[in-house]
Amino acid sequence: QAKYWRVSGDILYRQGEYIQAESTLKQAHGLFLEIKDHLGAAQCSQRLGDTLLIQDNHSEATTVLTDARSQFVECGDRVGAAKCSQSLGEVLRMEGNYFKATAILTDAGAQFIGIGNRLGAAQCSQSLGDILHHQSNYSRAAAILRDARAVFIEIGNRVGDAECSASLGDILINQGNSTEAENLLTHARDQFIDIGIDRGTVYCSELL
Repeated sequence: QAKYWRVSGDILYRQGEYIQAESTLKQAHGLFLEIKDHLGAAQCSQRLGDTLLIQDNHSEATTVLTDARSQFVECGDRVGAAKCSQSLGEVLRMEGNYFKATAILTDAGAQFIGIGNRLGAAQCSQSLGDILHHQSNYSRAAAILRDARAVFIEIGNRVGDAECSASLGDILINQGNSTEAENLLTHARDQFIDIGIDRGTVYCSELL
């Protein structure tokens, strides 16, 4: 029954039904704790933390993700621990705490590389590139985002490719390279339209 609720919560999360997902995942978490399945509880907490993060509930997300990471470490689940670190880094990045975010995301990226998870490593690099972008460190940001984009393209992750392309387009505009910027932003916009990510489409259209 606990697994049923966790799967239901995952489905609701993927469908964008975050309030229902939150309620379902909390129920699943409680059931996993009742049967002393700490790994199952940690997996619920991780997804719950990401659900809270999307709803901008940063404080509760931090508490839940920190707890989940500790549980994953105890269970020896390196992937789960790294994913929690990545999400915690995202919370700090969104709050503008770039110093701490950089430290956590760098560590999470190293963990992903250590376990051979290229997607996780690329996502951490993308976030680090976005931090440098916000700090107007355009050269370093562009180098990191180009590397991350290359990995996304190689593994077929279109969202990552589009997001990196959009960020690179903005950076190149600031560097006065309008031709390459236009090419990247057009590519990103086409990807966003195809995938159905409206905010990305609007962002690119505003820059073009």
